[in-house]
Amino acid sequence: MAGNTYHYIIFGSKGYYQTAWSDVMHRPGVQYIDSMIASCHGLWQQLLTRWCFSLRWGKYCPKGLCRYVYQYCMPKPEGCQQNLCFLFFECWYAVYTTRYMDYLKTTYPQARFVWYLQDIVRSNPLFDIEKLKPLFDVVCSYDPKDCEQYGLYYLPTPYSKQADLSVPLQCDVDVFFCGHAKNRLTVIRQICESAMQAGLKCAFYITGVAEQDQIPMEGIVYNHPLSYTQCLHMMVQARCIVEVMQQHALGYTPRLWEAIMYDKHLVTNNTYVFTSEYAHDAIHEWKEDMDWSWMKEKAVYPQAWKEALSPLRVLTQLDSLLDA
Repeated sequence: MAGNTYHYIIFGSKGYYQTAWSDVMHRPGVQYIDSMIASCHGLWQQLLTRWCFSLRWGKYCPKGLCRYVYQYCMPKPEGCQQNLCFLFFECWYAVYTTRYMDYLKTTYPQARFVWYLQDIVRSNPLFDIEKLKPLFDVVCSYDPKDCEQYGLYYLPTPYSKQADLSVPLQCDVDVFFCGHAKNRLTVIRQICESAMQAGLKCAFYITGVAEQDQIPMEGIVYNHPLSYTQCLHMMVQARCIVEVMQQHALGYTPRLWEAIMYDKHLVTNNTYVFTSEYAHDAIHEWKEDMDWSWMKEKAVYPQAWKEALSPLRVLTQLDSLLDA
């Protein structure tokens, strides 16, 4: 069981999280599901599953068809049927808020259930946190502020370093950013402009920018989404990556883990990290009058930090929480 007490069925996702959890994906006692249609056989089952779990149309799906989906289209525990734990990321909202949870609890009466929030609660207007918490044995969040406000367990997100990152295309870039604009567009542009003025080459890929807000700037590409694999290919060639936290967010983030794993400088407005165990000379607080001279030095982080980020740590911590 991967050295853990429970057999974990992880309802995760593709992209970043598939990479972050890759250390445990093929270990005994761990199943990682990246899509609600991952276990479907053929188009018909896929269509039924999407209908059953549709936020808009799912209420019109007959109970009999939903039960068919639960029994024949959704993943089942492989091998061990004892000490099961169903771990849901928050992105499976359309699944864990349906009768599927009742089905799982009836079918596997001894199983445990965990909800893992990897975004802040207020980012999803659908979340009724107090209504959803009773569905699970343990509710965790990466955000310390949310944990304090809503009575959740604090569990930083993990990360797995990718052994093979052969780069198909070479790119000449010093500072790299990739992300959704949200409420951060002004700050993102300021960082790009500051780096460019310091003579650095930038590649900032910003999505979710309305046409009227797309001010042409060297080093910025608007609304050109990159896959996470493409982001990694560019990131490993850059010397510095940029993180701009959304308002009210707090805690450790994917950008921090990437900087540590791939030995990159990090520019961030996340003040939390500077008083944490991860404070480091290669992590720089964003300021409008930033001196970029530190770019001449190579970023190197402790090996112990990298080893501690493994998702195996998350499963071990969950074992303790579930057995408490």
